[in-house]
Amino acid sequence: MEAKPTEMRERPLEGPGTLAAVLRLIDSAPGPALKIEFQGGEPLLRTDLIEQVISHAAHRFPAATFVICTNLSRLDEAAWRLIARPDVFVSTSLDGDQATHQQNRTGSAGETSAFLTNLCAVLSAFGPEKISALPTIDYRAPPAPDTLIDAFLEHGFTSIYLRPVNYQGFARKRHAYAQSGSEAWNAYYEAFIMRLIERNWADRSRLLEEYYLKLCLHRILQSGHDDHVDL
Repeated sequence: MEAKPTEMRERPLEGPGTLAAVLRLIDSAPGPALKIEFQGGEPLLRTDLIEQVISHAAHRFPAATFVICTNLSRLDEAAWRLIARPDVFVSTSLDGDQATHQQNRTGSAGETSAFLTNLCAVLSAFGPEKISALPTIDYRAPPAPDTLIDAFLEHGFTSIYLRPVNYQGFARKRHAYAQSGSEAWNAYYEAFIMRLIERNWADRSRLLEEYYLKLCLHRILQSGHDDHVDL
């Protein structure tokens, strides 16, 4: 039987039992290194839970690191306190210039401005090493390679990881076309790489790597090299 809306609202989204189960799972992992990634939704809406998990894991594992996947729409004092930790890193989305990001992500000029302001603030405080920015490409109407390259270089990034819309999660409803279209994606990827090589060759003071291509080359040239989890 389908639950009524009121019944759904009364059901807690999480509780002490869930947190305890997460901490037990962490304790079961072999040490000494561990990486934990917080995804959502928007994880920074529950900084209290993130703080408890980090405190527990950092005590248990000397080489623990943490990644918070966030849209950077709002950063309060608790969020800044977390980001300031040397063992915490940020993963966010940057789909290109302001117009492209607004079309793909935020939907409004105000939200886009807030994102860019917070992105610049984190970069100014901690440098690009603190943030991993990832574009998601709609290959039906992709940004021009130069537009995307300029957006990443403008913020001081030296690496970009091109990804097409993946037919998972919410994309199954909003982007049904993502089940196919590999030829269109491959054509865009090839055009982007060729343009990136041209620009890197022309101006070696502002080099930008494409992470997936680098990974493939490492696997070809260095037997046993692994640095990626393929979902």
